[in-house]
Amino acid sequence: MPKNNTNYLCPALGVAIGLLLATPTMAVEFTLDVGGLMRYTDNILATNTNELEEIEATGTVAFGVTHSGADLELAIQGDASFRTYLKDNLDDQEVYNLTGDLTWFIIPEGFSWIATSRITDSRTNPNQPITPINRETVRAFSTGPDLLIKLGSVADLVLEGRYGQSTFDVSLNDSERLAGAGRLVRQLSTISSVSLNAEATDVEFTEPLAGNTDFKQLDSYLGYIRETSISSLEVAGGISRVELATGRVLEDTLARVLIETTGDPWAWNLRLEAGFTDAARQVLEQDSLTLQTELGSGQLQFSTGDPFYLQVAETSLTWTGATTSLQGVVYYLEREFATDVFNDDRTRGVDLVWTRQMNTRTAVTAGASYAMRELQINSTEDEDRRFNLTLTRAMTDRLTITLFGQYLDRRSNQQIRNFDAYSIGAGFLWSVL
Repeated sequence: MPKNNTNYLCPALGVAIGLLLATPTMAVEFTLDVGGLMRYTDNILATNTNELEEIEATGTVAFGVTHSGADLELAIQGDASFRTYLKDNLDDQEVYNLTGDLTWFIIPEGFSWIATSRITDSRTNPNQPITPINRETVRAFSTGPDLLIKLGSVADLVLEGRYGQSTFDVSLNDSERLAGAGRLVRQLSTISSVSLNAEATDVEFTEPLAGNTDFKQLDSYLGYIRETSISSLEVAGGISRVELATGRVLEDTLARVLIETTGDPWAWNLRLEAGFTDAARQVLEQDSLTLQTELGSGQLQFSTGDPFYLQVAETSLTWTGATTSLQGVVYYLEREFATDVFNDDRTRGVDLVWTRQMNTRTAVTAGASYAMRELQINSTEDEDRRFNLTLTRAMTDRLTITLFGQYLDRRSNQQIRNFDAYSIGAGFLWSVL
């Protein structure tokens, strides 16, 4: 049963709205969209037997608030959806998503206050497909100060402090965290810098009997950043250390390589990363990793709040022509949990997306993906093949109609995990503001 969590948006919203009302001359941009969706699927619970047909009707309201000024930067994107199932096989659901970031420059280029809030979906059981009965809402909030101290003309000392909370509707992973960081940054040129970084985090879980283990994490590393108008490079290397409340200590390499290049007609991204992290941190950072191992939804997948060692390799290549674009993504993900009772896993896959602009108002998108996921438990191996086709038509400057179809086929060495499912549907989006 869901826990009795308050369904708040985030304290950051209250702070942001208060600041905006206090300064009515601020230039604020608002967006408001209303959408609807009707979808039929022949196997909504993604089961091997007793497949359940369902027709899902969803209404969505999405909003955005942005402001960029000398004293305040604000970016909020959110939506609220109501889902009903017309065959009455499942209970109606409310689904929320929110990404909120606020920076208040109390002393310009000196002292600022940061607030970050996320509301998203996660699976209650990460080893099962994403379905209406295998999801929960996760909320994460973090806030605190940043202090910048100038050390001459080319060096800075940056001190950061954060207090955070995370709540899970069903899973007993609720936690509080205190985090701090110190960074010594030296500018090498107008486009590059090096840094010496130390980050400390203390996480305590509010459900001590749930099996999660309080922990402290310390990351120490050297960093290098180079940014130009057409490319960016970030490199980091050091040590990541986790100390569990049980007394167990884990230490491993912290490494990060991020490359982004843009051009005409090619764009290329590369991400290589390794280090300790945890569920709440992943939600707060809204990781860009594809993670499309189940139904192509990109949903997060956590069964525990305990830390895990994450290794990621992901690269994407995009070609954009006058009316056609093609994108390919190849990725690898491996997780090793700090506790022995939860499943380590690894996933590798490839996604291909082709888009054709038929005319000024009509576009067709086709996608195909393959993913293989290995679970430590029972030596499980799942292979997913997914195909989708979408037709988008702009009826007016404000109204867009979408038709879509999707097919997923899973083959596993555990017979009970085999299933296939297809869905077809139509939707609309009306831009009010």
